[in-house]
Amino acid sequence: MASKRILILGAGRYNVPSIRAAREAGFFTVVADRKADAPGLAGADKPLAIDLNDCDSLIAAIDQLGGIDGVVESKHL
Repeated sequence: MASKRILILGAGRYNVPSIRAAREAGFFTVVADRKADAPGLAGADKPLAIDLNDCDSLIAAIDQLGGIDGVVESKHL
């Protein structure tokens, strides 16, 4: 069975433990943040350096991946 794909919005330092935990739980992590050097992007299966307010670009990138199964939003955006 393929891993479930989740989109994690925000890749700041406070999200790094959540990204790591999601990967350890078997999820394929798609992580988006406007800052290309955000620390959480390095730990993602698929990092997306996209501004979260740029919905069209975010949707296009997700479509190219074949979609996602869920979204996690950070309180530390």
